[in-house]
Amino acid sequence: MSRRSDQRAATRAAILEVAAEEFEANGYVGASLSEIAERLDLTKGALYFHYPSKGEIAKTIVQKYFEPWPPVVEEAEKHESPIKALMWLSEQVATSYRDDIHIRAAVRLVRDRASIDVELPAPFVDWISTTRSFLERAEAAGEIRAGLPLERFALLIVASWFGVQQVSQDLDERKSLLEFNSSLWELLLDGLR
Repeated sequence: MSRRSDQRAATRAAILEVAAEEFEANGYVGASLSEIAERLDLTKGALYFHYPSKGEIAKTIVQKYFEPWPPVVEEAEKHESPIKALMWLSEQVATSYRDDIHIRAAVRLVRDRASIDVELPAPFVDWISTTRSFLERAEAAGEIRAGLPLERFALLIVASWFGVQQVSQDLDERKSLLEFNSSLWELLLDGLR
């Protein structure tokens, strides 16, 4: 990569970092391109050179949300127990939701999607599919009752988990998310076995 390309990449990364902080703190509507540019000591014109709109910055952050998960899912698939793998996976996701500003910003942006003027990737679909896959393996291994409506259970597990993470965010900025995650699994396992 040339020096100019390196500089552009570094500037784009810095824009995404500051924008993630702004979106997470203020939501899409409350985040200001002027504030992002000012924090980076850029002109708005320089900001627009890299991203033509606030919506495009938001879209990029949401798209990046999906990048870290495939290797985490692959690691989960190495567990012998599909249910324990799914529980482990949810713990890894909870840790990322608690600790990673980019993940938190993407989650906030998904909640704000009605206010965003660009199309964002569909939320939850991949998580529902992944959860269903683990449930199918768990059923085949005899870890859960046979004959459960796995698609519906996968959707309910994902919906419950995302609800728990949102309540944890609203109560204590996700400090209790790992504890809430464990409690959720205690309840879910009763329904699955």
